[in-house]
Amino acid sequence: MKKIITLLIMLVTAKFSFEQYVGIGTPTPNEKLHVDSGNIKIGKEQWSSSANSKYLKFGDGNYVTIGEEEADDKLTIRAKELLIRPSEIYTTVPISIQGSTNYSHFFFGANEDTYIRAGKNNGNVILNDITGGKVGIGAFPTRAILEQNGSVGSTAAIFGGDGAGISLQKNWPVIGFNHYFDGANHKSIGQGYSGVFGVNQINGNLYYGSWAFAGAPNANLASYTSRFVVTRDGKIGLGTDVPNTDLHIIQKTSNDPSDESADMGITMEGNAIYAGSHAQWNIHVGRYYTNPFSSYDGLSFWKQLNNTGWYNVAGIGTNGQYYQFSDLNLKKDIRYIDNDCLVKIMQLKPATYHFINDSAQSPLDYGFIAQDVEIILPGFVATYSKNKMIAYSKFIPILTKGMQEQQQQIESLQKENTDLKARMERLEKLLLKQ
Repeated sequence: MKKIITLLIMLVTAKFSFEQYVGIGTPTPNEKLHVDSGNIKIGKEQWSSSANSKYLKFGDGNYVTIGEEEADDKLTIRAKELLIRPSEIYTTVPISIQGSTNYSHFFFGANEDTYIRAGKNNGNVILNDITGGKVGIGAFPTRAILEQNGSVGSTAAIFGGDGAGISLQKNWPVIGFNHYFDGANHKSIGQGYSGVFGVNQINGNLYYGSWAFAGAPNANLASYTSRFVVTRDGKIGLGTDVPNTDLHIIQKTSNDPSDESADMGITMEGNAIYAGSHAQWNIHVGRYYTNPFSSYDGLSFWKQLNNTGWYNVAGIGTNGQYYQFSDLNLKKDIRYIDNDCLVKIMQLKPATYHFINDSAQSPLDYGFIAQDVEIILPGFVATYSKNKMIAYSKFIPILTKGMQEQQQQIESLQKENTDLKARMERLEKLLLKQ
């Protein structure tokens, strides 16, 4: 009986037009099914609501409301295809999913942007956490866990912001440091210097280059300088993109010592500790500027002792001459050599020899045996990797002093000879008078 009464009420309130339009709550339907005002409830539960509420409710104990009423449970939609299409571009009212603090927006603004964010602060956004799952950005199918395809200009992705960042660039695969390329201009991501590291896909070379200082983010960059390249066949270029030898270096040209681009040549440094004293050595090729020394051309050897400053200790000039720095200002504890060098020289044992790897037919070498010299002049000998070395240049002052001693002896003998000759002449004259 209850079902019959319900059907009669429906027939009274509904109007069927000849065009097969059905109206519920309206006598003038203008659609196939036209529902005007009121609520639609599907389910066993009865829910109270305000007089002005409008909603569609589906429920059977756990229910869902679509409309102005607040739902108390979840909504499950199962279909082969679910299409949500706005009838117009919304400029002020997006489709949103509300979290406890934040919203995720869809079709937001005139460009229909999409914002996906966690529902509250410090929340996480997790993409495709299934085993073997991949995420593609503009790419399908994806070949890695994360793959991005497409670019603006020649830059595919930028990580960072206006302050600093790293970019990925297409064509030649390039990593840009505070740098990106929009297809027409090289630009800085933030203020400061920038550079790129990349591979030339045409010739296989790996290279690094840098740009001058940028005063603002997104500034056009100029003054590119090639700093480093490694070719596919293993040649290394410094200051050139086209190395002609295994190691090809082109020096910079500025002569201003305060300019960071000043010609500094080639420098090789090393650290060593001897008896608690920290020494740092530097081998340099090219022009070097340092105070209080002036510029120097050629091959130079530098030393830093106990971090008190650099000292240019030796060098080979462009004329081929070998020089050792010997300035009075660089020395202390000076004592002039006593007259005993000739004795030491007489104790030395000059020798001829072949080195072990020489053949018997090789020309003989002339020199000394380090162990022999060490007994007489220990400061002339050093030990490196269990083998002894001789500083042959140290013989110069000893030989010089020995020659001076010998010259003094010669002059003394000459004086004695002159005196004897004078005495002989006087004796001859006396004998002739008799």
